[in-house]
Amino acid sequence: FRVTFSEAINTSTFTVSDVTNSGTGGGTTLTWSLTNCGDNTNFRLTASAVTGDGTIVPSLASGAVQDPAGNASSASTASDNSVTFTAAASGWYQ
Repeated sequence: FRVTFSEAINTSTFTVSDVTNSGTGGGTTLTWSLTNCGDNTNFRLTASAVTGDGTIVPSLASGAVQDPAGNASSASTASDNSVTFTAAASGWYQ
């Protein structure tokens, strides 16, 4: 997933604990990983250790992240942030 903020953020305020899965896949075992793309505005978010079929839909709550001036973020509003996870019968995941 690509996470894009409208302005640079204070990166110390953005951690994987700020991200929730509002989809039906993964349950509580889903693990997020976050990588700054270098501009403090764009980040790569990946999900791993997913168990259970369903959708993976990351979201951020209002106030989860701050900009360098200390202003809190709004809640995430993406409409194209869903993928469907299906565990293959062989044990491989796709």
